[in-house]
Amino acid sequence: MTESDSDSDFDLDEEAEEIIQSLLPENSQEKYEKTYANLKEWCVNKKIEVVDERALLVYFSIELAEYMPSTTISIYSMLKATLNFKDNVDISKFNKLKAALKLKGRGYNSKKSRVLTIGEIYRFLREAPDNIYLAVKAALIVGVYGACRRKELCEMTIDNIKYIERGIQIDVPKVKTNVIRQFTIEEGGEKDVNMVEIFRKYAALRSPKTTTNRFFVRLSNGMCMNQPIGINTIASFQQKIDLFLQLSAPKEYTGHCFRRSSASLLADSGVNISIIKRHGGWKSDTVAEGYVVSSLNNKRRIACNHNGQKFVKSGEQSTVTSARMPVDVEPEELISDTAKDLSDSDNVLVPASVSHLVEPSNDRNVTIIAQTTESRVNVNKTSSNALTLPGISFSDLHNCSFTIYNK
Repeated sequence: MTESDSDSDFDLDEEAEEIIQSLLPENSQEKYEKTYANLKEWCVNKKIEVVDERALLVYFSIELAEYMPSTTISIYSMLKATLNFKDNVDISKFNKLKAALKLKGRGYNSKKSRVLTIGEIYRFLREAPDNIYLAVKAALIVGVYGACRRKELCEMTIDNIKYIERGIQIDVPKVKTNVIRQFTIEEGGEKDVNMVEIFRKYAALRSPKTTTNRFFVRLSNGMCMNQPIGINTIASFQQKIDLFLQLSAPKEYTGHCFRRSSASLLADSGVNISIIKRHGGWKSDTVAEGYVVSSLNNKRRIACNHNGQKFVKSGEQSTVTSARMPVDVEPEELISDTAKDLSDSDNVLVPASVSHLVEPSNDRNVTIIAQTTESRVNVNKTSSNALTLPGISFSDLHNCSFTIYNK
C-alpha cells in the first residue's frame, strides 16, 4: 500500500470519535453514552436543532421533573462531559441552568447507608462463628480500615497484600479514580479480637491450587474454593452483619456501609477534613465535610471547647482531653493529647490514616502508632502511669510539625 493510499483511507471524523470515546470514564462510559443519546432523542422529538441553555432548562425542568435531585445532578454531570466532547458545548457556563438545579435540590437530603459503630464491629468480630462468617470478617476489616468500595474489595488481588511486622499493608485497586491509596491493618484495641490474626486465618485457607488471583474467594467446609466472591455478594455482607447483630432496619445498611463507617469513625476521632479526604481518596471537600458535620462527637467536642469542659467520647470510645483541643485536630496533636491521658483511656479504632490505639496494660509495653502513607510516629509507654524519657521516636517523616505540651 502506497503512502497516498494510506492517506486516502484516513477518516478524520472516525479517528476523532475514537479519541473522544477514550476521554469518557472507562467504568461508566456506557451510562454517559445513554444519557447523551436520551437528550439527543428528546431534541429530535421536539424538533430542537441546537442544544443551548433554553433547551436544557426545558429538558431538566419538564422532561426530568420526576427525577430526584441527586439523579438530576448526575445527569447534568454526564451531559456536561459528553456535550463538551461531542458538540463543543460548555454547559458549565449556563448559570440559569445551574441556578434551576440548585433550586430543585434545596432542602433535599439523600438517603445514605447507615454505619456501624466501633462497638458493633468488635462485637461481630468477637461473637460471629468463623466457620460461617470468616470471609465476612476479613472483608469488614479491610473495608473499614481502608474505606473501601465494594468494587475495590471485589477486585482486590493477592498482589495487593503485603505482610509486614505486626500488621498487613494493602494497596487499594484503582477501580473508580486514579487516586493511589494504601493503608495498613493493625492488631486492634481489644485484647480478645486481633484483626491481623483474623485476616491471616482467612488468607491461610486459600488452596495452592486456586487459579484466580482475586483475594476474596468463597468458603466451603472450612476451605476456600476456586471461585471469587462477586460484587453483589460483597454488597450483601453488611446485611449479614446487621442480621447477626440483630440491628434495626438491616436493609438500610447498603454496599456503602464499610466506606461510610470508616469515614465516620475517622471523623469521630477528631481529625480534620484533609485527613478524611486523603483517607478515602476524595478530591472534593463536600463529602468529607458531611462526615465531620454529622459527627456527634465533633458536635460535643465543639460544645466542650466553648465552655472549657473536658471532652469525653460517648460509649465505648476513648477519653480525649482537653479544653484547648481545636475542632480540626491534627493527627500529631491527637496522639500527643491521647498519650498524656493514656491511663484513663478506653479503646479507639481509628482506621487507616490514624491507626488503632492499644489499650493500656500493666504487664506489657504499649505502643501508640499514628500512621499515614508518608510517616509513622511511635510513642512508647512502659507502665500505665507514666511515660519514660526519652519516650518518643520519629522516623521517615516528611513535612511534619509537632507541638508537645509539658503540663
